[in-house]
Amino acid sequence: MINRHLARLALTAAALWALTLPVLAQVLPPLRTSTADAAAVADGTDPVSDPLDDPLADPLADPAAPPEDSAAVRVLAPPPVTETVAARPRRLTRPRPDPYAPLGMRASVFDFHPSLEVGGVATSNARRSADKADADVGLRLRPAVAFQSDWLRHSWSGEASSEFIRFLDKDNPSTVTASAKTDFRLDVRRTTHADFSLHYDLTQTGAGSREVATDAVDPRRDHALGGSAALSHDFGPLETTARLGVERAFFSDVKRGDGTTEDNSDRAYTEPTLNLRGTYRYGAAINPFAEASYGPRLHDSTRDRNGLKRNSHGLALRAGFSFDDGALWNGEMAVKYLVRDYADPALKTIQTVGLDGSLAWRPTELTTAVLTLGTELNESAAATSSGTRKWAARLDLTQALLENLDLKFNIGADYEKGDGGADITATAGTGIEYMFNPMLAVAGGYSGTFFHGSEPGDDWTDHRVLASLIWRY
Repeated sequence: MINRHLARLALTAAALWALTLPVLAQVLPPLRTSTADAAAVADGTDPVSDPLDDPLADPLADPAAPPEDSAAVRVLAPPPVTETVAARPRRLTRPRPDPYAPLGMRASVFDFHPSLEVGGVATSNARRSADKADADVGLRLRPAVAFQSDWLRHSWSGEASSEFIRFLDKDNPSTVTASAKTDFRLDVRRTTHADFSLHYDLTQTGAGSREVATDAVDPRRDHALGGSAALSHDFGPLETTARLGVERAFFSDVKRGDGTTEDNSDRAYTEPTLNLRGTYRYGAAINPFAEASYGPRLHDSTRDRNGLKRNSHGLALRAGFSFDDGALWNGEMAVKYLVRDYADPALKTIQTVGLDGSLAWRPTELTTAVLTLGTELNESAAATSSGTRKWAARLDLTQALLENLDLKFNIGADYEKGDGGADITATAGTGIEYMFNPMLAVAGGYSGTFFHGSEPGDDWTDHRVLASLIWRY
């Protein structure tokens, strides 16, 4: 019985094999040229073959049709694959999806990302003043929102954030800062696009600054509002940009300890700007660029509090390199030259040279370092000073200990030099953030500010400890 079953299985397998051989013969190409075909090729004649055996032949073509013109385009087979091992990529070109990234809110063609940070702060010097260093605790709020369009062409993005700190002691000043910006890109042609932008910044300058009285009760609040329109066009590897903009700056009055008020209306000015930039892009990760800017400053008051004409003409030149190497590093860094000439002959022309730009480096998927450098010429209200020169540097490090646990560290310094000396402000901080899920996180940290003034007795130090609960979407 067993032998009979084995015989039936053998006959069935043989029949299937016989039916499969013709199919395999039609599908699989020959492993090598046959002897007859090789002889025909040597004689100069083509071997007789089935048109279906030619992988480039059209099976629907009429065999009786005349041959195509010899001038027609011929399809060439790809070159044979060599035995060399393909080089491994030296880095990831696209980061892995972050499971703790904010989810975002969808509205039409825009993605919105709101967030709110609520917490407390303890400080050793709420006023950040050398005269009265009061320790205090306060409530800290930090709302923010960002949006991005999802268009096939063009782009519209923006973000806004603010910070409020209210201390328990009513005699200590509150902290209010804010920033907002939006950018719109219009793709005109493949090599031409237009950019439009608006921005607003609110900052505070305390009594430790050379431009604010040491007995100031509240800090001075500085407002900066501006916008620009730019047109960019590519001439081959040369990318050119022409930008027109306007900046508006105004400052709040400051209450002093003797009951008087410092009027800062003479500081307000409007500055139209013209910027020309050229970048040479030749496909590499490093591209050189150069740009020039001209901007006159027109003050609201013809003369300042000291009777001086503060209107001026300024020129800025930058030359450096832009970096774009995928996920490894990006940004730009340049040498910057600034010069400003004033309308009043009593105010001498000031100029300075420094570095300017920002560079982000990601040596691993878990580590990010951002270096920011800046050079500025700032206005002054002193009778003997045209302005101040300021150089700034800051380094931010972020190390991901886990997918949902980040360790942060920062260090920075500002050096501002005027006719009466130099002010040095150093900052250092560290913090940690733990994310429960994409929507909820907790954070805590320390920040220290160390100020060394140009005048004796102006030095002060502020140590702050922060803890907060963060909601983001």
